[in-house]
Amino acid sequence: MEQYNFAAKEVKVSIKKDKESFTKTLAEKAEKAATAGHIKILYQTTKTLEGKYTRSEMPVKDAGGKAIFEKDAQAARWIEHFTSLLNRPPPTNPPEILEARKDLPINCDTPS
Repeated sequence: MEQYNFAAKEVKVSIKKDKESFTKTLAEKAEKAATAGHIKILYQTTKTLEGKYTRSEMPVKDAGGKAIFEKDAQAARWIEHFTSLLNRPPPTNPPEILEARKDLPINCDTPS
């Protein structure tokens, strides 16, 4: 039990140091972004420091449902997806669309 308590205390101290280091790094990043005028980076960093912000970067899935994590492979998958989505053959039985009337009965006289 004594070993457990000692190990738990070491872990807590290590976590505290890591959190302080992480916070300091983010604060420096926010400071650099503010001086350089990068508002987007400043906003993201501030939200991360606040603790209420997570970036929603979800991996793209391939045709089989497996997650793709590499950026190049994700771009290729998006190309494949939209190519198959937008390049389809015309429908076999197209809907019957009536031709629009050319001259609509609109009174163009000046109002009286």
